[in-house]
Amino acid sequence: MDQFSTAVLTGTINQLRPVTRHLLDLYFPIVQTETSEEIHFDLVKGDRRMAPFVAPVVAGQIMNDRGFETKTFKPAYVKPKFAWNPNRPFKRLPGEPLTGNLSPAQRQQKMLVQDLQTQQDMVRRRLEWMAAQALCTGSITVSGDQYATTVVNFGRTSSLTKVLTTTARWGEAGVDVLQNLKDWAQEVLVASGAYPRNVTMDSKAWTLFQKNDEVKERLKVLATASVQPISYNGVDVEDAVFMGSLDGFNFYVYAGTYEADNGVVTPFLPDYTVIMGGAGLQGAQAFGAIQDEESGLQAMPFFTKSWVEKDPGQRMLLTQSAPLVVTQNVDGACCVTVR
Repeated sequence: MDQFSTAVLTGTINQLRPVTRHLLDLYFPIVQTETSEEIHFDLVKGDRRMAPFVAPVVAGQIMNDRGFETKTFKPAYVKPKFAWNPNRPFKRLPGEPLTGNLSPAQRQQKMLVQDLQTQQDMVRRRLEWMAAQALCTGSITVSGDQYATTVVNFGRTSSLTKVLTTTARWGEAGVDVLQNLKDWAQEVLVASGAYPRNVTMDSKAWTLFQKNDEVKERLKVLATASVQPISYNGVDVEDAVFMGSLDGFNFYVYAGTYEADNGVVTPFLPDYTVIMGGAGLQGAQAFGAIQDEESGLQAMPFFTKSWVEKDPGQRMLLTQSAPLVVTQNVDGACCVTVR
């Protein structure tokens, strides 16, 4: 069977183990595929009304359905494409003995899997970037080559995006950071009906959190009961470290980065960022159908194909995706810049 056929490539990329992306996997676990080129998503605001009192002989009162808003977005594509150097299968691969113990055909098979993994990671890294934008700002700005800049605004309540100032900032005297988290969680609960149990901080926000007097006092009390809910191992990987749970919150320190168009390695989260959210956010990874006849115009997160240019002889490998991340319960998360 031709290892470069569409069927084999699709099967291979579907079997690859995706690299974990903290924001994407924790806050946007739902996968939604579309059979059209557009992505349709529903935006819901929390309904906090109570049923009205009436006398037994009085007709029930009609309660207008506040419903939800359905939006349509025609996504930009992400299309990483590799051109294989014809000499590449004849050269030793990384990790192969210096003398080389693989045939060119065997190297080509390994190259294919490695490059498919790399392309899938590139697409997921773009999704992670979208997730960070949606969580931090409540919107995503999509811009690209021959794609008009478009802002997808989920309509999050403006007060759920905060920047602390002056004496209210973390690290200032008298600031109770645990109480801050409880207050912000209550705001999200009132706005959306969903309680945000997951707290993600960048390393600078975490440093301020763990040094806070109220946090240290709380941990001291727990330590007397032989309970150590928070770890002080710090960040030792690029992605995220689960630091433990305290007062009903699960804490993560996140240090994920990406390489920007100018080549600068950039963190997904700005300095001193705190994100709060949970399953009630109803975050989804949405994918439009791929406009490529070889894909069968199917709904799929990734479509990969390969072909050979005749002159000069060169194999091309292309992965396509039409993605958008969506916060369906628009007020189910908040973001705070704490310093």
